[in-house]
Amino acid sequence: MPQNFTRITAEDVQYYLLVELFDQGKDGFDLTVCNGDHVWRETVDSLTVESMAKTADMSVTEFADQTSRALTGQTTSQDNFVFQAKPKETKLQFSWKMHIGDGVKFQLGSLTLPKVSDSVQVIKNMFDLAVNQMTQLKQEMSSLRSDNTRLSSERKDTLKLLEKCVTAKEEMEKDLFEKFAAVLNDKKSKIRQLKEQVKEASSSQPVQGNNESLDLANRNKGKSKGTAIRQEDTGDDTDIEKTDTEDSPISEPVRGRKKKPMSLSTPLSQALLPDDEDEGVVPTVKRRRRRKPTESPAAKLILPKVPSVRKTPSSSSGESLTSSRSRLRQRSSDTLPPDAEDLMAEM
Repeated sequence: MPQNFTRITAEDVQYYLLVELFDQGKDGFDLTVCNGDHVWRETVDSLTVESMAKTADMSVTEFADQTSRALTGQTTSQDNFVFQAKPKETKLQFSWKMHIGDGVKFQLGSLTLPKVSDSVQVIKNMFDLAVNQMTQLKQEMSSLRSDNTRLSSERKDTLKLLEKCVTAKEEMEKDLFEKFAAVLNDKKSKIRQLKEQVKEASSSQPVQGNNESLDLANRNKGKSKGTAIRQEDTGDDTDIEKTDTEDSPISEPVRGRKKKPMSLSTPLSQALLPDDEDEGVVPTVKRRRRRKPTESPAAKLILPKVPSVRKTPSSSSGESLTSSRSRLRQRSSDTLPPDAEDLMAEM
């Protein structure tokens, strides 16, 4: 079992305690007290521990804990123990108390230790134990120092590495910031250029729109003029067609014979009217001719309506035909333009 060597003060006298605990004091302990000249020693069993715990009105576990801390010196900042030692011939009355506060003390236990006859050997054993403990503590201290040195070196290396990491991080951040600033400035310049291009395009678009609208208006105007001219031409052709239709309907056959070739000296009355009433009936087909537009407006050619001639036995038809021929000669000589003979030649 491990032994604990400590020093206490009782009534201004220093004593040295050598304590060996059994099961942390629950099964008892071995106590040796020395003042440098005499030695007192006693062994406490478990029954004695139970009796002292009952006297202190405490459990065995609590009593063993408080007693072990008081006798071994392994106290806390809140613990405050007081000792009393009264030598009597061959015995020593030894007691330990717990100081609660304001002069109030609570006695944990009390023992009567007999005096040891061979005190020199016991003191020698105490010295050996103290030396062993001191050596053990020195070894522990040396190990702790080496560990402390190693940890200090590692700490320094870690700090150096941390400084390098911080420096590298700052340099990286600076580099990244410069790259970001360069990219951002490039994007800003591109955005400005695009805005300027948009402004220029928007400013030039109305002028182009006006030019396009003027061109479109001119084209529409030209189209309207061409449409008007075509409508005039169509109207003229329609008039001619109507006149031709009224003069010679297709459904009614025209009586006549094969005409001789017409010359320029042929009279107009002979060109318009048939020569012989007794010739056979020949169907005719109307030819449509579109007049070419002329620069100077010319008078429209209006052909007189010529009634279809039929064979009738009555003599009144002959007289009406003769009168119509005479009227036609007089009207054609007054109204036809100079180029009427050419037109009739073509017909």
